[in-house]
Amino acid sequence: MEPTESSSEEFLSTLSNDLSWLLENAENCDVVLHVGQEPNVRKFHAHIAILRARSNYFKRALAKQWAKEEDGLTIFQKPNIYPEVFEEILKYMYKGKIELGGQDGQNLLNLLTAGDELMLDEFCNYIQNFLIQQKFEWLEENLVEVLRITGNCSSCTALREYCLELIAEKPASIFRSEGFPSSDKDLLLSLLKRDDLEMNEVEIWNYVVKWGIANTPNLYETDITHWTNEDFEALSSTLHQCIPLIRFFDISSADYYDSVRPYDKILPIDLNEDILKYHLKPGSIPRSIVLPPRDQGMNLDSLIIKPIHARLICGWIDGKNILGPTYVKAAYDFKLLVRGTIDGFDATTFHSRCDRKGPTVVVLKLEGVDEILGGYNAAYWRTGAVYIQSDKSFIFSLGDGKNLQEVKLSRVRDSATSMYGHTSYGPHFGTADLRMYSPFNNKENCSCQQASYFRTVTEHVRFAVEEYEVFQVVPK
Repeated sequence: MEPTESSSEEFLSTLSNDLSWLLENAENCDVVLHVGQEPNVRKFHAHIAILRARSNYFKRALAKQWAKEEDGLTIFQKPNIYPEVFEEILKYMYKGKIELGGQDGQNLLNLLTAGDELMLDEFCNYIQNFLIQQKFEWLEENLVEVLRITGNCSSCTALREYCLELIAEKPASIFRSEGFPSSDKDLLLSLLKRDDLEMNEVEIWNYVVKWGIANTPNLYETDITHWTNEDFEALSSTLHQCIPLIRFFDISSADYYDSVRPYDKILPIDLNEDILKYHLKPGSIPRSIVLPPRDQGMNLDSLIIKPIHARLICGWIDGKNILGPTYVKAAYDFKLLVRGTIDGFDATTFHSRCDRKGPTVVVLKLEGVDEILGGYNAAYWRTGAVYIQSDKSFIFSLGDGKNLQEVKLSRVRDSATSMYGHTSYGPHFGTADLRMYSPFNNKENCSCQQASYFRTVTEHVRFAVEEYEVFQVVPK
């Protein structure tokens, strides 16, 4: 065979098939793994050399001094992994392949936690990325459960951070849920440590107190006026790790009086004194550590995109070429300038509201098609039948907005024709790359053909707009 660049891949494929045959035919197996708990227990025959080579966990667990032997075979018990999950992992260790397409979110989570226990870092990283990119709607519906299950998984950092970022955007959905009072303390602490928790501090405090009461043994009295000193001491003990994470100095005097003062016995004496002094003697310098105010996240008023899309666009504005979900904090706010269904779909309105407003982001929902397109003007819009120059502009597709693996980004190739300003057109990127002729919601008045940008971002050449929005990009 003539050597080519693909020869190594062909050899790897052959190796994978041969090892797969070895597993399926139990040829020369020297270990039997009993996986699962009654009544769901299965035996798997495998090869110690392969397991130890592929997994640091098995490298130690199948060492001779720890292994139990029967009839020349090593017997290994693994009761805390589901047999069907271990079967997939075993195939991965032999084949170097895994099929995730038909798996639901819970099965993927089981694979992830099992892979973490078996110290399969590459495997875990792949599943985390798959969950974030392909199952983010399921993640949004199961955030607390995902965080609880992955709490002790050392290889699940990316997934946990992504979930915490989602909660930080809408913490009320978690704090107000029925399961919040029984949630894990580590989850609560992880949230309180975040500077981007988008909720008023007094609300955060009220939910922390609610959680503390629910998790303090023998604290049954609901009327605080009937509490004993022992009750306050017990609650203080439950919340002693949480209290330093509350931004008490961002709570107004009225809210302090109504919500904090009734529980002041659970606060350290010095902190309580500092808070009182802060409210009664403005300008006084507290002795306690004062945490900075929380960043309330992005100000986003949109019917088309969500904060997860806006953060992605912010990354593109900063020159990053991320194609998928990101939990990097946004450096910009998006200020809504115009919305089609409220302000109209004509070029005159667009220019009256958007011209000379500096950098802007345009997003549009195609009519009759489940696709979101958009563009970034790094300069500013104007009329006069002139091209607008910029080397930092780009156009993009967010697909249907649900699967971020469908995202497409195209940066400007010919900076001299980045945008075009004309009284008959609304947003107009390149000579033909993405342009909206007035009125934008008329059939085929909008189009997308590659010219001034490196690639086209949609297969739809002509279309009408169901909705469009333009945002002024404001640095934080």
